[in-house]
Amino acid sequence: DLHVREPSGQVVYFGNKEGVSGDLDIDNVAGYGPENYFVCSRASVQQGAYLIRASYFSGTGTTLATIVVKAGSTVRSFLTVLPSADFGAAPVPVASVTWDGTRYVVEGQ
Repeated sequence: DLHVREPSGQVVYFGNKEGVSGDLDIDNVAGYGPENYFVCSRASVQQGAYLIRASYFSGTGTTLATIVVKAGSTVRSFLTVLPSADFGAAPVPVASVTWDGTRYVVEGQ
């Protein structure tokens, strides 16, 4: 499952699909994704950091996840191991995207 904490502090995820700046397109419960967070319009983008996290909602053990971040012309892929949330694991920090009003900075966590 994809979780994005917007600069306002609002978390967009399967339980809250609409944020201030963007929306989660789908909660994929039939497989391993994809799930996408889209910014609705450039005018709605809040300045600050967007924290991207992921969780392995069902299943046992761990899984390897690929998270692709596209911000402006920057595209980066991150591989991360996700423990099963069945064991109470919190979403794993993957990346952050910071928007300062003129440019995006994408960093791994």
